[in-house]
Amino acid sequence: MAKASHVIGLVEDRRQRQFIYRFLKEIGYLGHEIRFRLVPGGRGSGAQWVLDRYTEVVTEYRWRSARAKTALVVAIDADDRSVSQRRQQLDDRAARTADEKIAHLIPKWSY
Repeated sequence: MAKASHVIGLVEDRRQRQFIYRFLKEIGYLGHEIRFRLVPGGRGSGAQWVLDRYTEVVTEYRWRSARAKTALVVAIDADDRSVSQRRQQLDDRAARTADEKIAHLIPKWSY
């Protein structure tokens, strides 16, 4: 399978952005092929910001992927929820289909 020519990242904070950016660079993406949406000013609830923007970014992804190979990476912490609850919150806003290149990264602290 050919790699996407453009990757959109929707992340809560700079750490998630840095992690995803370094991973994508390691597997061969160039800096100009990667664009991020990040909480402005780093204030407020990052998880809520991601949830609020998710539908809009999925719509952008679908529009772009109709014209060029595009991928979407969404990073949102599980925080005080389970990973499946967080996944459900995203799916309730815009469900993914099997052929879409949308990845959900949902880390959870283990206690």
